[in-house]
Parts: sequence; C-alpha cells; structure tokens
Amino acid sequence: MRDDLHEIMGGPPSDPVLVGLVAALCAAKRPESTLIWKRSPKVQELLHGLGTGTIAATHEGLDTRPSRAAEHLRNVMEHHGLLPPRDRWLPRFEQWIDNKLIDLPAEVARPARHFATWHHLRRIRAIADAGGDTQPSVRSAKQEITETVKFLSWLWSTYGRTG
Repeated sequence: MRDDLHEIMGGPPSDPVLVGLVAALCAAKRPESTLIWKRSPKVQELLHGLGTGTIAATHEGLDTRPSRAAEHLRNVMEHHGLLPPRDRWLPRFEQWIDNKLIDLPAEVARPARHFATWHHLRRIRAIADAGGDTQPSVRSAKQEITETVKFLSWLWSTYGRTG
C-alpha cells in the first residue's frame, strides 16, 4: 500500500502532513477499501497533485479541487490531526454565493453580493467561529438570497433599477 501511494504521489512525501496521510491510509482498518478507492483516476490525480505540491496539503488546497475524493482526504486528515477541524458548510456556502451571482448583470449581482456577504456570511462566520452548527443558517441564507436575486432581477428587467 505504502509503495503504491508513494508511486502515485511521485515519491515518498517530505511534507509531514502527507507523511501522516500515507501512514493513516496504510493503517486503515479495511485496507481493501483503500486499495479500491485509490484506483480511481480522480483520487490518483488528487494524490499526485498533493505529492508533487501542485495542490497544497491544506484546507485551501483541497478547496481548489472540490470532489468527494478531496472531502474524504480532508476528513481523514482532520480525523488524524493533520489538518485542523473546519466547518464544512461555510466554504461551500462561500462558493455557492460566487456561483449564484456569476452570470447575473452587475446591477443585480452587486446588491445581492452585498446582502449575501454583509448580512448572511458575516453571521454564519460568527456561528462557525463559536463552534455552532452552521447548516441550518446556510440553508436559510441560500433561500433568502435566491429570493432576493429573483426580486432584484425582476426590478432590473421591469424598471431598470435595483433599488
């Protein structure tokens, strides 16, 4: 297992986080699952990127490759103390905001982003910082932002205004 992981990663890692990750994957209670999991081309691409340094072995690095494989690795690394625990809903919400507003006219996106970040994101970050469960707040915020975007889009298309 270790040799296979080193081969996929481009050699034995020197980064302590990746050394710990290899050790954790090799120590899995069900090695068959890890053997099957690491065969996936997406997993191999992710492990190779981590091993070569094109993907940082950090939360931010894993965020650049959103996938089930990245989330699994993140969970393994958090579980083994290789990465600090992080609220899982907050980064997804931040990405959702960007995706939600990307194709909107600037006149709609600007006030919608202001509402999303200043009203909702600030509050959800405070909940996460306090160790609270952000999932209910994220769900509610998404609904409110979606309705706000609909309203602002209607105002813009009907009256050429957003306020």
